[in-house]
Amino acid sequence: MDRRSRQQGCLNKFIVYNEPNRSREGPVCKCSKEERKTGMHHGCYPGEKPIRHCIRNSNNLDKLHHYVLKVFKMSKDSALPKSYIELDDEVFYFEGFSLFLHEPYPERFPATSLNGLYDDYCWELVKEPPPTHFTIEELEAFHDYLFGNILEVFDLKRFPFGMNLVESCPFYHCFPRFVSNKKKEKRILSMSDVLDSLRRMMVPISKSSKLEKKVGQLFLNPEKRPKTIRIDKIGSPGSDGFPKLIHNTVLPSAMFSSKDSELFRMFPRIGRGRSTRYVDISFSGNGYYETGLFPDFAIHGLHLIGVIAQTRIRWTICHFEETVLKFQLKDPVTVELALMHPSFKASYGTNASQCRTALANCGYFETAPRPKKTVKRRGFETLLDAMNVLVFGNDKEFEEEFVFDNERLEFLGDAVVGFVTTTRLFLMYPYADEGFLATSRSALVRNETLAYLAKKLGLHEYLLHSHSSDPSNQMDVDHALANAFEALMGAIFIDKNAKVIDELLGKLMFEDSSEALEKWSKPDEYLLKRDYLEGDRHLIDHIEYLKNLTKLEDDIGIYFKHIRILARVFTKRCIGDNFLTMGDNQTLEFLGDSVLQLAITIQLYLMFPFHNEGNMSLLRSCLVSNHTQSLICDDLGFEKFVIIPPGYESQLFTCGDIRKDKADLMEAFLGALYIDKGLDACCAFCDVCYFPRLKRFIISQTWNDPKSLLQQCCLLLRSEMNEKPHVPIYKLLSQFGPTNARQYVVGVYIAGNRLAEGVGTNMKQAEMDAAAEALLVNAYLFPISAIAKSLYSLRNQETVKEPPEKKSKQDDVIQNSADE
Repeated sequence: MDRRSRQQGCLNKFIVYNEPNRSREGPVCKCSKEERKTGMHHGCYPGEKPIRHCIRNSNNLDKLHHYVLKVFKMSKDSALPKSYIELDDEVFYFEGFSLFLHEPYPERFPATSLNGLYDDYCWELVKEPPPTHFTIEELEAFHDYLFGNILEVFDLKRFPFGMNLVESCPFYHCFPRFVSNKKKEKRILSMSDVLDSLRRMMVPISKSSKLEKKVGQLFLNPEKRPKTIRIDKIGSPGSDGFPKLIHNTVLPSAMFSSKDSELFRMFPRIGRGRSTRYVDISFSGNGYYETGLFPDFAIHGLHLIGVIAQTRIRWTICHFEETVLKFQLKDPVTVELALMHPSFKASYGTNASQCRTALANCGYFETAPRPKKTVKRRGFETLLDAMNVLVFGNDKEFEEEFVFDNERLEFLGDAVVGFVTTTRLFLMYPYADEGFLATSRSALVRNETLAYLAKKLGLHEYLLHSHSSDPSNQMDVDHALANAFEALMGAIFIDKNAKVIDELLGKLMFEDSSEALEKWSKPDEYLLKRDYLEGDRHLIDHIEYLKNLTKLEDDIGIYFKHIRILARVFTKRCIGDNFLTMGDNQTLEFLGDSVLQLAITIQLYLMFPFHNEGNMSLLRSCLVSNHTQSLICDDLGFEKFVIIPPGYESQLFTCGDIRKDKADLMEAFLGALYIDKGLDACCAFCDVCYFPRLKRFIISQTWNDPKSLLQQCCLLLRSEMNEKPHVPIYKLLSQFGPTNARQYVVGVYIAGNRLAEGVGTNMKQAEMDAAAEALLVNAYLFPISAIAKSLYSLRNQETVKEPPEKKSKQDDVIQNSADE
């Protein structure tokens, strides 16, 4: 601020003005020369070529495509003044701009942006018959006046990257539409008349000027910084005899805390020592000219350059489909979403800081805060609101406030990539154990690998993200590329299928090895299908166990073509090698885990289109949890069909983590179902067995684990009492039992007082149990104890917690003096 105030022509040190290649914080870009040559945030849009020059003294309608840019104010405030021109006793009101593009706007995309560029405004491109009374020379003269003198967006680039007016024609030409509806006949003022009227309205302010009716207009002084400013009030003449011009502005919060005495006196008091950031800044009208224009002219102009940037982005996405993907998606918006990093809301078309400054100086001044189109992604209360919406189904508010980015597609793409790599590894290495398959999958789906594949695909040239002026604050590019790659895979999966993802991954990973690509693309059939490609149900009459499995098939209504695969589901590791199943269910469980993740993710993605990935992740965790899957296993009666070797009858589902064993059984079944029936059958199975429980999970708040809820209770209690919060602390009290069935006793403490104890087969489960017990026993301590009760009321109806076994002298008992 001090540096700006010392510049020649500075109007006032509290009014920000634009400078070339600078933002309010400093240089707009600190990237190296090489880095500035790539990326759409540097204005480098892949696929752009030089444009043939227009004939300057012609309208060139034979080579231009015409669209009308319509800007809407969502609050419907009709009291705001609008620009107009009076000519021959007829008033022509400004309604927006006509855009003339050298390439047609891609009709596959919507004629608006996904996210609003400026708060409380939205825009739309409409194809209409073009006006004819103009020349390119006139349009360029008007463009220089609007963006060079009124808005002062010095960093606006109108040409392909690295080119200028000598090498190429601009991407667009703009025509201001001043319209009269006199005698119910729409007339548009010609460009020559508009320029003449703008010159005529440029009247210098004199000592005798009557400006009371000019309040709200834009005034221009070519010797000041900024040149153009909105005037909100007219004061009495100053010592020089010229009327005082008063501009209302909002000072940044950083200035608000300043100890500057001059700044402190400017803040108007609003009672009890509080003051507002809205201030009036007055200055002499000497040297200023009337423009006759109102802020709506500036707002439409700022939207215009944002619309051009959005159009260039969509041209580039079409180029990406043609040159990189080699195919078009039915809905290209999903590709745009996949490339949209959360830091990117919409493109301003130029230096974003200059656009915000122009809006503050030349836009409408609104004392009421504008609604912000954003959804909080953190916070317990926000999460509760989202879950309540999922229960009652009224997501209109979330739809209106939703901010589009690639996180939802990334949520889906992560499951898709995991599923594709898992199925390929499962078929490529049929005799490998689960550990080898898991390690191999981790190497293929980690961020480093996905970022490498994204660079091979060229995503770094197409990624949409905000441009930080400070390189030290630049986002982790590899992480962003990995997320964009997953989001792109999710977009392709929604539009096509998993087979296209499979082929694309194979080409990217094994481009240099035809042998590896062949093995990836055409793996052998699953080992239990090789002997009997048409099915092995004829073995049922000869094997008693397979005959017993037909009862299960009758119960669940699913009949396997290869019933030996179903038999392998119930083959535990302790069975050993056998000729019937040729192995145990460990690898089927590995496959089924990915199948279940994908099936649940697809349905959640489609069911809740306006909820962020955080809420969906919580719901998915509930649906795929060991608790949920163990209940489904009990409902289907799977435990009755597990193959039990001699001597193991007493140990089946009686020791260790019982719920995990049953969950593994369900995942193995889904893996077998996928091999025999395909992904659609697995999705249908999940729709029937998993998703009917979803609403109950949301109502009972099973998505929120006890430890998180207890901590939130403490934080809410802190906010009510306005004191430092007491965070729950968990301490191990004792552990007992044999090493293969160890039991842990954990206590939870708040402010040094033990609230409850919990027991579990591991520390995590014991801590969860202690937190749940603390919420139920000490409900009177917490402001949201009703939530705590509802959280566990349904859960306790489903599973009754068994008391811990009594300690025996033979047990290896370890006592910890945690209370001390």
